[in-house]
Amino acid sequence: MSHDKVRAAARKRMAETGEPYAIARREVIKNHQEAGAGPGAASSSGARWFAIDYSDMGRVSLRTDTLRGGGPGRGGVELNSTVLRVVMPGFHLDIPRESVDRPPALRAGSGEQSGYTAATGAGS
Repeated sequence: MSHDKVRAAARKRMAETGEPYAIARREVIKNHQEAGAGPGAASSSGARWFAIDYSDMGRVSLRTDTLRGGGPGRGGVELNSTVLRVVMPGFHLDIPRESVDRPPALRAGSGEQSGYTAATGAGS
């Protein structure tokens, strides 16, 4: 990653997290170096990565999460053929894929999409 790209990414991260430039730059470089071992590596093995949306998180919470190893691009859900993996700072959960059920409309093969409500778990 070129110096100009590191600088731009660090300044963008500063704006998002409120971190000082040195910390933001260090995290950008670390994230770039770990890209081969993180979610990017998962995509090469057929897994899909869904990042957690941090856009509505408060500044203090976001900074705390970032200091604990999380933050934008670090927390998310990885889905592959054997496991649904939830990764957040200080939290890691593996759910066997066979224990995850599909919505009834998709099971029936109707092609019709159906959602679940948080309160009841019933299809909408």
